[in-house]
Amino acid sequence: MGLVSDGGVHSHIEHLKALINLANDSKIENLFIHTFLDGRDVPPRSAIPYLKEIDYYLKKKGIGEISSVSGRYYSMDRDNRWDRVKKSYDTLVYRIGEKFKTAADIVERSYSNDINDEFVIPSLVRSRDEEKAKIKTGDSVIFFNFRPDRARQFTRAFISESFNEF
Repeated sequence: MGLVSDGGVHSHIEHLKALINLANDSKIENLFIHTFLDGRDVPPRSAIPYLKEIDYYLKKKGIGEISSVSGRYYSMDRDNRWDRVKKSYDTLVYRIGEKFKTAADIVERSYSNDINDEFVIPSLVRSRDEEKAKIKTGDSVIFFNFRPDRARQFTRAFISESFNEF
């Protein structure tokens, strides 16, 4: 999971591609990518080409799928606005949210409602295996943002034994 753009401040799409290559080389059977949209370090409506690039790359490699899409407003909060974090968490863990055929469909719907990338409501891409697409105990998760400040809160929701914010 992580920010998908070439903004280079919190992540970079080439880093994600390297991780996809690693998963492919390691013969990972179930690869589900939970994408967070930027809209701050890149133009506010630039997500669709990035999502299509990753979708194409996954198909070319014959591995994985994009499982969810969320604006960074929800998934990268750092101001203890736990209601935002919970909305994204519930999408990844319980697969709660509206389902779409493709990641680009989610963004197109958001644009039609005048919602830019940063604020895209956490939503799901229909999966070939809805149960496996949920993040659950025992799964390995890589948060591929390389800058920690906007990853801490969301990570805490997953790993802190004393977490009680929601």
